[in-house]
Amino acid sequence: MTEKFPMPKMPAMPEVPEGIWGFRDAVDKAGVEGGAETAVKREVGEANKAGEASVTAVEVGEANKAGEASVTAVEVGETEIAATLLGGLRIGLGYDVHALVEGRKLILGGVNIPHAKGLDGHSDADVLAHAVADALLGASRAGDIGKLFPDTDPTYAGADSLVLLGHVAALVREEGFEIMDVDCVIAAQNPKLSPYRDAMRANLSKVLALSIDSVGIKATTTEHLGFVGREEGISAQAVCLLCRCSC
Repeated sequence: MTEKFPMPKMPAMPEVPEGIWGFRDAVDKAGVEGGAETAVKREVGEANKAGEASVTAVEVGEANKAGEASVTAVEVGETEIAATLLGGLRIGLGYDVHALVEGRKLILGGVNIPHAKGLDGHSDADVLAHAVADALLGASRAGDIGKLFPDTDPTYAGADSLVLLGHVAALVREEGFEIMDVDCVIAAQNPKLSPYRDAMRANLSKVLALSIDSVGIKATTTEHLGFVGREEGISAQAVCLLCRCSC
């Protein structure tokens, strides 16, 4: 019987790059072609030559003795590679919200957006820049923007949040991290933000010293739900990926 909703044809899976899963595939393939012992010897040589794993002769011997050579090689190799490639990665999440009030500019991602109301705050209240800053600080375990730039300090009254974000990026790099990627979402019922997205991405890209392809910004409404839907405020969330490794 013909299915009412036939499954679509799935696209071909991309090739797996060299790394953890590539290591496993190579061992499996070698094992099929030449048996477990061949798999270990072949992959040990290739891995050590590439500097991707330090599988010792003792480990090979013990694996062969136990009759679990390919499994042991995979486990040892994956552990070594994971420590190198993944051990220094950190993710961070940031969130900020400010109320919309009359008599203030609406600044998002450093862009002055025409609107009847602006965001209330000690600085310029740029929720997007604040969310990105908190994501970076969270990933590097360096606190938050409230600790770094307290709203009780008159120094930061009316401050340009992009400047503050630049300080955060410098602090993160001083801690030995590289900023790999940032992705954000702004929740605002009004105004429509899509015309300003490219300018916001360009501003964040410049202040974070990232390629523009490494900065994502999306905008959404809340379908008139909650404080955002009632146009009482605007919120933003951001995630980031940091790396402190030699990969």
